[in-house]
Amino acid sequence: MCFRLLIALLSGSIYADVGSIAELRGIGDVIRQNTTDPLLAELALDIMSLDRVRTGDGRMAIEFQDSSVLKLTEQSQIVITEYVYSSKKKDNKLALNLLSGTTRFISSKLNDIPKENIKLTTPSATIGVLGTEFLVSISILGESTVINLPKENGEVGKIFVDTEGGRVILDKAFQATVATVSMQPPTKPVTISGLSLDALDNMLLVNPPEEIEEAVEEQQQSNDLLDTDFLDDSEFLEEEEYEDELEIDRLSIDLLSIDYLIDVITDVLQESETQEQKVGDITIEGINVGYDPELQLYSFVEGQYISFVRQVENTVDLQLDKSGKYDLEIMSGQLIKIKVNGGGDGTIIINQSN
Repeated sequence: MCFRLLIALLSGSIYADVGSIAELRGIGDVIRQNTTDPLLAELALDIMSLDRVRTGDGRMAIEFQDSSVLKLTEQSQIVITEYVYSSKKKDNKLALNLLSGTTRFISSKLNDIPKENIKLTTPSATIGVLGTEFLVSISILGESTVINLPKENGEVGKIFVDTEGGRVILDKAFQATVATVSMQPPTKPVTISGLSLDALDNMLLVNPPEEIEEAVEEQQQSNDLLDTDFLDDSEFLEEEEYEDELEIDRLSIDLLSIDYLIDVITDVLQESETQEQKVGDITIEGINVGYDPELQLYSFVEGQYISFVRQVENTVDLQLDKSGKYDLEIMSGQLIKIKVNGGGDGTIIINQSN
């Protein structure tokens, strides 16, 4: 009897309430650990450890037990990796996995979570926070823009942005960096001028501030120079051999220069047939994987999921278990047919028309 009671107590602590939805505008949902059916987001809905929280065409704010607030804008997705709040302040922790969209953290005036116990992960970086507020904006390709925000009283702490390539420290108000991929260091810190807290939303993904664009461009130019082998005669490869070596994947797409990208890759892709292609161990038919410029469709793998995103008049953002078999049809002026892992017994039909 005692043994069973101990298991029940431990289980309850793992999935304990950590907060609730304090603000909601539009559509969102919550996927609870070990369940497949999402809970429709609603005000006062309890949020638990290991919950995956998503917004669609809407916004949400989660208030944690320590009164800190996490705000999510449209098309955002996070996982509450760990949250501990108790009478022993030194044991309190907050760990979040930020998967997509834009997230803003407003720290509690109670300061009940030690600064060193707030940890964040994104597709391209690990972030440590010391006594400050912050905004993290993640592009569809996993690029992470991190901005140090001042508190209401003007106080500014530090943010440590780490990748496998190095570390950047943000210690000034509205100072920012971008982690493009995990293997490269973040861009050098830049201070964004003319930025107010009210202006911070998903527009950062589509139209980043000039300072951020310049920092990313400078890093790309530096990488290009370092990667150049002036003794390499590869420039004399036959054109056909070069095209065979060119691969398109999610890391080769730069949303900051998408028009340029389309011009570069269209010539390579226009003659290729949409035959079976591979993304890791997943087979896909019907589209060019990575980014298909003709169909304006992204496809990429994040963890255990394969994602398809198409942004035209409106947005399709579909995430599926990568081990499954699916037939997809997207109707939007033209019919886009996709087979995943050979196709399934049924068909997922999405109407993207106005």
